[in-house]
Amino acid sequence: MKHNLNSISLDEKERILEMHINAILKEQGTNLNVGGNFQQGQAKTQQSGQQAAQNLKAGVTKGLRTAKEVVVTIGKNTIKFVIIAGAVVVVIAETLYKISQTVFNAIIKFLTSIGKSVIGQAQVIQQATVDVFTKGVQKIGQVITAGKDIVTSTIQSMKDTSYNIIIYIIKLLKQFGNLFWGKALVMAATINEFGQNVWNWCKQQYNTIAKELGMAWDGAVNTAKQGFNALKNMGKQAYQNVKNVGNQALDYGKQTANKVANYAGQAYGAISGFADGLFNESIDFYRAYTSINSKGTFELINECSRMTKSVIL
Repeated sequence: MKHNLNSISLDEKERILEMHINAILKEQGTNLNVGGNFQQGQAKTQQSGQQAAQNLKAGVTKGLRTAKEVVVTIGKNTIKFVIIAGAVVVVIAETLYKISQTVFNAIIKFLTSIGKSVIGQAQVIQQATVDVFTKGVQKIGQVITAGKDIVTSTIQSMKDTSYNIIIYIIKLLKQFGNLFWGKALVMAATINEFGQNVWNWCKQQYNTIAKELGMAWDGAVNTAKQGFNALKNMGKQAYQNVKNVGNQALDYGKQTANKVANYAGQAYGAISGFADGLFNESIDFYRAYTSINSKGTFELINECSRMTKSVIL
């Protein structure tokens, strides 16, 4: 008697098919447990993923064991710098950026000299930093290789973003108003370690507020240079006249040099007070910047941390 398969329900067809497959697998000594095998495979995959995550975090923790971190506060903003393997990694939010140690040193000196910033002491790596680094390594796609430091290999694979970080930090100074920012742009442009591209960017940004300040870029840069030259002359004067040393020489020099600032303000058409402020603050800025003579990065951090300890944000 022939069976009409078209009259059999879909569930019945699937049951017959499963019985047929089971019979074949039984002959081959294999049991069919699709659901169980899938769950076992899923569990193994999860366990493997969890183990890989644990290995990665352990590798990152080990790689950061000799690193130090420095928290820098600029107004309402904080930036974390991690010093390791001859480079510096900047942590902003949950993203990692690499800059050179030379640029880092210049940034710390610049922020200390310009004011409005607090440089923290160098500390051991915190767990929160390890977590960010772990996520950063995952984003970059580094794979743990036997005998290779995952942190070092990650840093080596990262491109240098010194320019971007310098610009980011200078932009943060805009929160203190355009009068201060205009002065900061001029000072930043004169830092040799920042490079020509930063100079060009500072000039472009300054030109957007030049009318408000009433002083063109060339006039502002020239005024800052006069401040630097006046500082050098004050130093010579203080050396020659032992009775007029330290702050007394600086104050006397400023009073005398203000005549130059007033003239510069009139010559360049600056708004009242901007040329004077730029001139005087350039003296203070370059005095602080040139006085920081720390030999090593950590010695520099300690010195700048002491100098900015009393800064009110």
